[in-house]
Amino acid sequence: MTMGALGPAIAVLLVLFVFFVGFVARRIEARKGAPAPVPRPAWVSAPSVPAGVRESIDLRQSLRLMSQTHGPTLQGLEIRLDLVLPDEPLRVFAVPEDLQNLLGEIVDMAACMLQGGAALQVLARVDGHHAVINWRDTGDESPCLARAFDGAGGTMASRALSCQAIAARYGARIYAAPSPLGDRSITLRFPIHGPRKTPESGVRL
Repeated sequence: MTMGALGPAIAVLLVLFVFFVGFVARRIEARKGAPAPVPRPAWVSAPSVPAGVRESIDLRQSLRLMSQTHGPTLQGLEIRLDLVLPDEPLRVFAVPEDLQNLLGEIVDMAACMLQGGAALQVLARVDGHHAVINWRDTGDESPCLARAFDGAGGTMASRALSCQAIAARYGARIYAAPSPLGDRSITLRFPIHGPRKTPESGVRL
């Protein structure tokens, strides 16, 4: 091939090379300007606990045990624990140790965040087909326990995520929301396990 014939071929190659370099540069700039991917919280993909290792547990018993185990710690910090339980059972399907770890972690967070003279209110109740525990702290400042669960971050955010991970393994949720205790509460919501009887009619649901 003569030099005259090579000229057009070289020109075409140069055009293609310039086009390729421009394309790569535009891709790099686009990636720089794109927002960073948001990582999924660990609790979102928490694996479910197999049914074979779970037990039918009355949340009232778990909350009484929580009060006996962690009440002295709160009392030593001059934090009052106000626990209100319903007359009817609150049965959930879980591993007892996991449930106690979850409840204990919430109380430990409150012990770290609340000042002396504050109170930790805990209300257990039935809401439709869910067993619900509401938590709210009261004191000189606005309720602070819910801040750890409202997605705003902070020093307690990682512990809140751990609580959410445990709850998610049982199809439960824990989140900040208003409750019968007032604004700035946190709610732990479990599916009720098995039929229940309404106190008004005695009908099993």
